[in-house]
Parts: sequence; structure tokens; C-alpha cells
Amino acid sequence: MFYRDGSLKIGAWDSDVSMSKDVLAVRQNLSLLVEDGTVQVGTLTGSSLEWGYVINNNDFIARSGIGITASGDIVDISGPALSVSTLAHLLKAAGVVDAMELDINPDWVSFTTYSGNAAKPIPVKLRNFVQPGNRYLQPSSRDFVSVHRR
Repeated sequence: MFYRDGSLKIGAWDSDVSMSKDVLAVRQNLSLLVEDGTVQVGTLTGSSLEWGYVINNNDFIARSGIGITASGDIVDISGPALSVSTLAHLLKAAGVVDAMELDINPDWVSFTTYSGNAAKPIPVKLRNFVQPGNRYLQPSSRDFVSVHRR
């Protein structure tokens, strides 16, 4: 949940978060990986409708996730060969109390920052994933989340 005051919260719909006039945007995706500081994914949890279908039945695939710490810091973790369980445990080890999976598979996982100004943003890929750094600066059928500094 993205709130009008600039804060963010990750939670389960209708139990941790719900729609209100203070909500600016919602990014919905699957079940929580980490909830209230507890990993919600079993060690042998693989790909599925619940966690996203993978290529060639390989559970270790490019995955990304985002979490929030008790103090409100946002943590992004992604890698080229992560299982659902590995992603969840990495987020937990980074100190998150609530976390969710984002994109999976090499064609979709990415994280890009921008320098420069609004008229000419310069993309910087934080990891060497398939998509180009300017993918969010052109029309696309894929959704994305943009976080801006105030």
C-alpha cells in the first residue's frame, strides 16, 4: 500500500491493509513471503500458481521481492537463481518484518534507479538483468512501481 503521506506498508489484504481515503496506490501480488517477522514459505516450496510459474520447472529462477523493516526501511532483494524459500529467507535475514514476491523469470526481474533530471532521466540498472535500463521510460504492457524522492 502506498499512502498519500509517502509511507508504504506491506500486508495481507483485509487483515493487515485495506482501502481507505489515505491510500494512493496498491500493488497486489500473491501471498506474503514474510509476515510479522516469520517466513511463510516452506523449504521445499517450489513454483506454482501461488508463487508464479517458472521456465523448464526450475524452482531456482530469477526472482525479486520487497520487504519493509520495523523501522520502515524498504528492502529489495533479487537474484538470478533463487527459490521462493531462498528469497523469503534472504528478506528475513535483511531484517524485514513483512515481504512479498515481485517479478520472477529472467525476462521480467529488474530494478533501476535514475539520475539526471525529469527532462532527461539517466537509467542505472542495479543488476545485470535482461531488460534494458530504459524499459520504464517507454510504453509497456507490464506494470511497474515507481518510488520518488520528495
